[in-house]
Amino acid sequence: MVRLCYQYWKLFGDLTPFQQTAVALEKAMEFTPRDASSGLVIIDDATRFRPYSFLDTVPLTGAQQFDSVLYWQACRHLSELFTAVQQHAKAERWAAEAEKIQASMASLWDDDAGWFVAASTSWRQPSIWGSLFAFSSGIVSDAQRTRIVQSSLKQYDLFVYRGQIRHLLKGTFWGKPEPEYIPRS
Repeated sequence: MVRLCYQYWKLFGDLTPFQQTAVALEKAMEFTPRDASSGLVIIDDATRFRPYSFLDTVPLTGAQQFDSVLYWQACRHLSELFTAVQQHAKAERWAAEAEKIQASMASLWDDDAGWFVAASTSWRQPSIWGSLFAFSSGIVSDAQRTRIVQSSLKQYDLFVYRGQIRHLLKGTFWGKPEPEYIPRS
């Protein structure tokens, strides 16, 4: 919803939808379970909570990479929106949250693989969709950007199939109870 208000403002120059929903948007943001020290979105109990969209059947736990990038984007958008309506203290608060998350993303980086992992606890395996999303959103460092490009070029045949992007490298699966990895032969 934050992104919807943000895009509406950018398209039409109208802050009315944001002004009418700002309190509810902040309440929703505060409801999101996050690690207090890192700011990353967390799932501590996979029997009660699941990550976003197509991963609703995957019991990821710990800090969530994709969800944290979504939250980071929303924080940045809120900061811009609050600046636009002259609520500078709130703008600074959300900008600080975004900075904390961006600094904490390194904890989800696997430099050997050149990708971000999907979650910090279960399952800590390279996430193609999450890594490419982080890349395109701008949350990555210059070094991570370079490694993602290198990994993408090197492993293209392991994550692109008939023009579609896999969320995991070919030969890797969301396993039970831990991920299974079948190395490329």
